[in-house]
Amino acid sequence: MGKPVLLSVLPESLPLEGESGSGSSLLITLSQKGAPFAAVEGRSMIVVAFALAAYSWVVCVLLKKFLLSSRTATMATLIVWFVVAFGVSAALFQLS
Repeated sequence: MGKPVLLSVLPESLPLEGESGSGSSLLITLSQKGAPFAAVEGRSMIVVAFALAAYSWVVCVLLKKFLLSSRTATMATLIVWFVVAFGVSAALFQLS
């Protein structure tokens, strides 16, 4: 494990648009982009977490119960990830 990086040491040109994997990147986004942008990013992280949980559960069921290969289970379950991600987004953000 590496040492934690302090916010004051980060360079100004650090690209943060693609990061959404941890709370620390959310704090950096909050400090650099403001609360409204960080709120949208935080809600997006929650949607991705629900989609990943559903995806992982379905892959485990396909692997254990139906004894599918990992490649087949993973590829077949991508649809689940998209359905859950867009479904939760629609429910939270009132998308139609």
